[in-house]
Amino acid sequence: MTASRRINDLADVVRLLNDGSVVAIPTESFFALAARIDRPEALMQLAELKRGRQQPIGLIAADTAAVEPLVADISRTARQLIDDYWPGPLTVVFQATLTLSDILTAGTDTIGIRVPADPLLQQLLRSTGPLTATSANRPGEPPAVTVEAVEAAFPDLPVWSIVKQAPGGLPSTVVDARGVTPRVIRAGAVPLDL
Repeated sequence: MTASRRINDLADVVRLLNDGSVVAIPTESFFALAARIDRPEALMQLAELKRGRQQPIGLIAADTAAVEPLVADISRTARQLIDDYWPGPLTVVFQATLTLSDILTAGTDTIGIRVPADPLLQQLLRSTGPLTATSANRPGEPPAVTVEAVEAAFPDLPVWSIVKQAPGGLPSTVVDARGVTPRVIRAGAVPLDL
């Protein structure tokens, strides 16, 4: 990838996403592949980029109000986790609405969503609506922490290079909150003892 695929301006990132492109964006831990969930062409491109992925694709949203139309229900358990840990690195698994693409749910009828605390991500999400946030890496490779690692994995992909390196560290904690008792699916940045 050449430096010309690097984008620094938020307005340009919003335009690309709104036009149906996939863009690598920095998150609180790693770079992620972002696409608007209401752009079928972007979801198809994302599926091709993440070829071989057999699990649902996580989403990020600006706030709980943006999450509500995507999920069948927000259980009391989920509501408590949201109140305690959002915005922040906690991905909550919900029952997905029937309107979400199978590319996102991987046929499971579930979707993991988190609300990031990062102010730039919040600005982006307020301009685009919910986005995918699957790690910017090929299957079996570690998540990309630098712009250069994204470029090596996906040479033709635009990269929001507002930072040259994401913080790294632990990924978000993933909790299935569909029932009465939450279940940790992946331990991560939010230490939970459930």
